[in-house]
Amino acid sequence: APEPLEELSLEYGGPAVDTSSPMVPRDLQVPLFYQVSFNDEAHARAAAEELDGSMLGGSTLRVIYNTRRENGKSINVQGIPRHVSEVAIRDHFSLVAEPTTVDRFDDDLYGEVRFKSADDAWNARVTLDGSQLYCKMLRVELDCSTDYMNKVLVHGINPAVMWQELKDHFKQAGEITFAAIHGGRTARIRFFRRDAAVTAMKRLNRSKLPGTTQTINVALPFDGTEDTAEVRVRRLPPGATVDDVRAHFAMCGEIDEVTIEAAESLPPEFCEDAQPPEIRN
Repeated sequence: APEPLEELSLEYGGPAVDTSSPMVPRDLQVPLFYQVSFNDEAHARAAAEELDGSMLGGSTLRVIYNTRRENGKSINVQGIPRHVSEVAIRDHFSLVAEPTTVDRFDDDLYGEVRFKSADDAWNARVTLDGSQLYCKMLRVELDCSTDYMNKVLVHGINPAVMWQELKDHFKQAGEITFAAIHGGRTARIRFFRRDAAVTAMKRLNRSKLPGTTQTINVALPFDGTEDTAEVRVRRLPPGATVDDVRAHFAMCGEIDEVTIEAAESLPPEFCEDAQPPEIRN
């Protein structure tokens, strides 16, 4: 059986960040990604072709045409620093065409993929860093926090991606023993019995809370063991309460406790410096 998962935290990969060192950012924060829309598909495609790799706010942008939107009139943009204003973003993309909307989101999801061997994990780091999944570019880092060296961390996860899609994307690098997605608003449900947790994962993964349209993801907690009676629920709809979650999962068995966490911490290697370049320099 695989060893229990280690707890992920802001000390991920080693001791706490030494903020006294001038080589380490003093204040880290979650990066953003944007969806920029245009009046027609041609402008969206042109923006992706012409502005991918361009510079804005001292950072290189990754601009990808969004094939997952039905109208085909938007792009996904990664790499815009937080200090860049919406006016500056609109001006930048107006080099191609005037955007109709500019929507910003916290890029706070990350994946964990564990392989059978360290060689496969390294292969994933080398071959899949910079690859695309659901119209976003992935950043892949080898997790050096354990001696096994058989796990990678993945940033740039589209909110629509489930752990199954993450696993399918990475299986080209080698045999996978575990895959999960972390981050964002998350619920944890502890049952009195292990079989109730198993039932919840089988029956309610990709289900919807009553009155909502967003599917939820139900899986083992990243810090759980094989015999845990707890599940973790991602992709909670906005406004979902503890009572809503409890009522939805009651069909699976008697529940001991339900908690909702604001967000899991993003590993520091995926965060950005909170200070603009002119202040850092």
